[in-house]
Amino acid sequence: MDGMGVMTYPDGSYYIGQFENEKMCGKGRMTQANGDVFQGDWKNNMANGNGCIVNTQGGTSDGEWLDDLQHGFGKETWEFGKIKFSG
Repeated sequence: MDGMGVMTYPDGSYYIGQFENEKMCGKGRMTQANGDVFQGDWKNNMANGNGCIVNTQGGTSDGEWLDDLQHGFGKETWEFGKIKFSG
């Protein structure tokens, strides 16, 4: 698959966005079965680049990602305030 598309998973998770060589690559949005949502840049089926995750516990992490992990600079926000992270 290349271009825009949708991929669904048996657990109810789904991805809407760009694909390259049958992998999530480019801009996209992944909604996990638990309700967590990541929107941003993808490469080789992983969050890579800029993006934001909003979790069901009220937190957001907005910034840089490398291989599905927070990496570099960004901002993490929770109900009790703001925390900066860097990698």
